[in-house]
Amino acid sequence: MTLADFFQLLAINLMGRIPYIVVFVICIVIALRRRQRHPKVSKWAIIGFTLHLLNQLFSTAHKILMLEVSVRGWTITQQITLDSVYGLAQLIIQVVGYAYLLAAIFGYRNTHSSDQSEPES
Repeated sequence: MTLADFFQLLAINLMGRIPYIVVFVICIVIALRRRQRHPKVSKWAIIGFTLHLLNQLFSTAHKILMLEVSVRGWTITQQITLDSVYGLAQLIIQVVGYAYLLAAIFGYRNTHSSDQSEPES
C-alpha cells in the first residue's frame, strides 16, 4: 500500500467518525474550560473523553490494518486472531473511558441531605 493509498483509506474511514470526534473534542474543551470550577470532575471527564477520542482513532487504524493484512495474504486464522486482539483492546479502552465518565458524573456529588428537603408528617 502506498502512502497515498493509506491517506485515502484514512480519510474515508474517518468520515463516518467525524461526528463522534467533534463531540468528544467539544466535551474535552468544555471540561478544560470548567476546570477552575470543578477540578476533579473535569479531570475525570477529560480522561474519559480523551480515551473515547483515542478509541475512534484506534478503530480507524484497526480497519486500515485489517485491509492491509488481507491484501498481504494473511490466512483467515491470522486475520481473526489480529481482529480479536484489536477488538479486545478497543473494548478495554471503551470500558475504561466510560468508567472515568461515570466517576466524573457520580463520583463527586454532594450527598448531604438537608432537613428542609424531607417531607413533614
